[in-house]
Amino acid sequence: MPENIYGKGVIAYLAKQYPQFYLPLGDTEGYIRTVSRGIVPERQDLSDFVTDAQDSIVYEMTPAGEVMVITLERRADFELFYRKMGCRCSSEPVAASMGASILDGVANWPRIRSHLEEYCRCERDAGREPDTFAEFKRFTSCKANYHDTVIVLSTGPYSGIKGETFGYDEAEWKDLSHRIRKAHECTHFLCRRKFSEQKDPVWDEIVADAVGILSAVGRYDKTMEAVFLGVNENSFTGGRLENYIRDQDLNETAKKAYRILERIEALCKENDGVKPFDLAVMLEERQNEWW
Repeated sequence: MPENIYGKGVIAYLAKQYPQFYLPLGDTEGYIRTVSRGIVPERQDLSDFVTDAQDSIVYEMTPAGEVMVITLERRADFELFYRKMGCRCSSEPVAASMGASILDGVANWPRIRSHLEEYCRCERDAGREPDTFAEFKRFTSCKANYHDTVIVLSTGPYSGIKGETFGYDEAEWKDLSHRIRKAHECTHFLCRRKFSEQKDPVWDEIVADAVGILSAVGRYDKTMEAVFLGVNENSFTGGRLENYIRDQDLNETAKKAYRILERIEALCKENDGVKPFDLAVMLEERQNEWW
């Protein structure tokens, strides 16, 4: 497992792997050159990032493998990261409700170059002339060889809900919010790989939140999740649920979601001490029956 990294050097470390960080917002042509062809910008400027001593990169292990989790303390850095990595260097605003993102298929050109250098060395040591172009085609034909999954987290209150709603002070809630977010996004990583055939946006959020709450709080809290989604037994009350539905009736979906929260609560009581990722698997196995 790679070494965790902490402090103001996090962005500089990431830029060595993903040089689109050096590009200014709006340079979509430069983004295409950098990501599709591996061309490193001549001007390696990171001054648009603030950076913070609390920034970090940690490598989390899940039942689907290891994933990089980046936490950026400054909201401005989180939004800039997302624009450069998730929006092709677009200057479009990032929704205030977005507190985390999981990015799949991020090209890692330094890994390609490192592999080719090692390949050439081995070929020459064996007395053969390396065919770099053929090896490049072979290596990049498998996206797993050079595509990364990156999770990035902000540090604000989870779902935009104040900690006092649940009886926590600001410092406690900041810590819990971060732990919920991290487990939530790692659950998306797990479920996309183990249960990719049965994706539904609302169900995915319910499962990821369930794991996040259990991981952070130590128990599943139906009341907390109902506030996050904005649901009760009768209707939608105002929350994240509306972000995940299109053609469904909002109030009917809210009632359906609330019934699922009740079933999750009962399931956790029946399986006292269940581990967070095990809960994710248990729920995914019940999706067709419950949802």
